[in-house]
Amino acid sequence: MDWMSILNQCLDILLPAIASVIAVIFGVIGAKIKQLYNSKVQDETVKTVVDSVVRWAQQVYKEAEGPEKLQAALEKASAILNEKGITVSETELNTLIESAVYGIKQGTTETLLVEGEVEEVTPEAVETVEETEE
Repeated sequence: MDWMSILNQCLDILLPAIASVIAVIFGVIGAKIKQLYNSKVQDETVKTVVDSVVRWAQQVYKEAEGPEKLQAALEKASAILNEKGITVSETELNTLIESAVYGIKQGTTETLLVEGEVEEVTPEAVETVEETEE
């Protein structure tokens, strides 16, 4: 037997094993990427729901006290997130709602799309733009 035939036999044995290892590595990497993507989408969904619910509670419960608004927001956000199959602890949800309320009180910036360009504006600037358009 010559060296070439021995080398060919070794390659015939090793190549499928190497291909299997590479396939497993890509599978693990793909699963991790999917997990990170789903986590990011879930976090964005939770943030959007909480922001919407806080604005809803501010509008619907204008005359209510803070604790009543908070409880309504907690119940509504929890219900919406449960419908979407997203589980969030009450402590985390409470923290996110309080953060959103603080942001509204501080007049945080919003991102608006103006003629194809993204601009950061404060709520006061939005009111000024609306008044000048009328």
